[in-house]
Amino acid sequence: MVAIGQRLTGTVTLVPIPGRVGIFIDLGLDREGFVDVLRLPDDPDMWPVVGTETEFEVVAFSPAGAIRLRPVDPRYLNLRGDALLRPHEPRA
Repeated sequence: MVAIGQRLTGTVTLVPIPGRVGIFIDLGLDREGFVDVLRLPDDPDMWPVVGTETEFEVVAFSPAGAIRLRPVDPRYLNLRGDALLRPHEPRA
């Protein structure tokens, strides 16, 4: 069972359109993880690339079943975008 606020290690599996869409994460679970583009650095060259393993925090669950994540590593987190999304997420 995965809970809001839980930290998980995952591997970036897909960066479909850098700068426009977020990234997909393999968490080793039956559901995929996803990081919204707003939570990632403004410069896509600063995003984690496919194969990068890093830690994420669970922030929500999408209706489609994906686990919504935020990067824990400050190199991969856009604080401004994260602040915009936080008020719309469930609390742990």
